Amino acid sequence: MRRTLAGVAFFAAGLGIAFGGAQLVAGSGGDPLSAAAVAPVSSVVTTTTTTTTSAAPAPAAASLADVIRPLDSALPEIALDGFGEPLGFQPLGLSLPAINVTDANINPVGVEANGELELPSTVDVGWYEFGAGVDGGEGSTVLAAHIAYNGVDGVFRRLDEIQTSDIVFVDVDGKTIEYRVINVRLYDKQALPFDDIFREDGEEQLVLITCGGSFNPDLRSYESNVVVTAIPV
Repeated sequence: MRRTLAGVAFFAAGLGIAFGGAQLVAGSGGDPLSAAAVAPVSSVVTTTTTTTTSAAPAPAAASLADVIRPLDSALPEIALDGFGEPLGFQPLGLSLPAINVTDANINPVGVEANGELELPSTVDVGWYEFGAGVDGGEGSTVLAAHIAYNGVDGVFRRLDEIQTSDIVFVDVDGKTIEYRVINVRLYDKQALPFDDIFREDGEEQLVLITCGGSFNPDLRSYESNVVVTAIPV
């Protein structure tokens, strides 16, 4: 059965990832070459027209709290295999020889109490710990990092220079897993294929994501995302 993170919404602003409507903005920091994952949170506005007569006064307008039904919790759970164990191993280090990234530290990132996704500093990479780990045989391992922040280049500054067939090395406890890049794509943030990037089943893949495309100085954010997909060698 195909499993996805139901109820998780994405907002496109920098590396804007939001769970249940809350937003993470990770990365522009004012750098015109700054900031990484995302599809938009839809916003629906309902206008209600009330007709009044002299015989029956119009009812008082309901408050937003009365009109809007609260969403169920969208906080995800750890991805598990068929035996109830975490899917794959926690990634610890990342090397991308093609763009001179060597032994970048990987930190697990989760979801804050307010629904925002955590991200590490510019010198580290974040592994979305509610998704699959590496070498688990299925699902998508998602690694996100800044392109730049506050004038400091991030680990994924040159991610858009990666080419198909380039090799990616991910260190786990006691061994290194090797992946081969199969595609490099630039997505408008409102068209990011969320279900594929964050899937918890299907063939194993590694997804690297950061910001890219044109920089919007008004929003202080990039308008697109660079998404690199790799498979085990």
